Amino acid sequence: MEARVLLLCAVLFLLVHTPPAAGGLNNKCAYFRGQCRRKCPQRDIFFGFCRNHDQCCLSSLHTRH
Repeated sequence: MEARVLLLCAVLFLLVHTPPAAGGLNNKCAYFRGQCRRKCPQRDIFFGFCRNHDQCCLSSLHTRH
């Protein structure tokens, strides 16, 4: 009985602390025009920060000149 309780606690702990699957939507920013990256390439424009604290990089093709 005690082993089952410990196993249940371990499973619940892992479920709570496991991050959700990072889908494609989590990699987008700037109204789906930007891409979340650790560091923006030189050709891209820094737009802000993503939810995961990466930089939101906006391609120079998406900006108006």
